[in-house]
Amino acid sequence: MAGLNITVEVTERGAILALNRLLESGLRPRPALIQIGERLIESHERRFVEQKDPQGQPWKPLSREYLESKRKRQSRGPDLILVLNRYLASTFRYAAGEDELLFGTDRQYAAVQHFGNPARNIPARPFLGISREDETVIGGVVEDFLNRSFKGS
Repeated sequence: MAGLNITVEVTERGAILALNRLLESGLRPRPALIQIGERLIESHERRFVEQKDPQGQPWKPLSREYLESKRKRQSRGPDLILVLNRYLASTFRYAAGEDELLFGTDRQYAAVQHFGNPARNIPARPFLGISREDETVIGGVVEDFLNRSFKGS
């Protein structure tokens, strides 16, 4: 995927144990990875509604200058951060392989929004990443997949 690529380290113990069990199981985890990809799309879209980063911290507010220009261009929701026409929030995609999941957006401007650009006075507003809640969901998806797989064998 072109655009923004970030490597995320899962730290929640339950999710780590579940993912390790999945890798060690010898099963083909693609169905679980697809389900995780779908859940990540939901959680990332929710961040744009909640206006928060993966750790639950609010995004830095819009500058007064940008907010004024945005209000002139947009009739609804002008105070929302990272939302002008909902283009970025609707571009999350995933690619599930046999043993890996790639997740992100193909928008090249996403990196500037995520990491910021001090030269252009754009603060970092991280939106990509895995929250504690996401880690719990991932662990649950993997456990359900393993339970269903082993019951069927």
